[in-house]
Amino acid sequence: MRILILLFSSCLAVSLGAQRISVAELESWLGDKENRPVLIDIRSAHDFAEGRIPGAINLPAKGLANRRLPPFGRVVLYGSGLGRYDEAGALAAMAEKPGIDPYLLNGGFAAWATGGRAVAGKSGLQPERPPMLTYNEAMATLPPDAVIVDIRPPSAAPPGESGSFAPAASAADPVADWATAVGRPLRRGLGSAAAPGTFGPVGGAAVNDELIVIVDDDAMRAERTARRLRAQGQTRVVVLVGGVEAILFEGKSGRVRAGTGITGEGTLDEIEF
Repeated sequence: MRILILLFSSCLAVSLGAQRISVAELESWLGDKENRPVLIDIRSAHDFAEGRIPGAINLPAKGLANRRLPPFGRVVLYGSGLGRYDEAGALAAMAEKPGIDPYLLNGGFAAWATGGRAVAGKSGLQPERPPMLTYNEAMATLPPDAVIVDIRPPSAAPPGESGSFAPAASAADPVADWATAVGRPLRRGLGSAAAPGTFGPVGGAAVNDELIVIVDDDAMRAERTARRLRAQGQTRVVVLVGGVEAILFEGKSGRVRAGTGITGEGTLDEIEF
């Protein structure tokens, strides 16, 4: 019985994986007036109001499985693309509803928003704030295309030895252990000798084809790095709230420094940034 369940789960994952489309495919579909899909934004009402793909309707992922919907036909769902929403779960829930043929937008709103595409929402200047991802959100909804980027600087060499040692040199490195636990690749630092100060996506993927999760023990440095990457066109980048400390505490009560330099206490998910 267990083997049958595993086989069914594997087939379902393959099926849902085939129901993902790129931004370029969505643009093509939206240009087909006769078969234009229904766009559904599964983010919170607040995020939807801040910015959305024109023509989308807001149906938050939370409670979507129990919601009765009309037979929309072809539907394209999208989340933030930043690991904050259960996009795969929303796709699976929609696949169970009659009269709906759902697809998921790879990269979500972050991928759409790059490249000068039209965005609806609030107008005027908005304060720049790098997207944040809590430990618990990462454990629950981190997408398969996420890459953990540890930007902690190399530590000084022990007495009697020369050079410097990357954080990975530690026998017990929480970031490396966490990357292994969540099954995502780990990258140390940013840039290269050929292109210092730039970020080359893992595996040669194009910009925004992967979600960059920045981990550091310095909140201000993490936010500066996120801003720099976004300025380079990498819109799918988030900062892990609490950084290394969040990993050590597994998202539970502890101490974490906010981007303002203020230290707060309590559950990491509840601290306002």
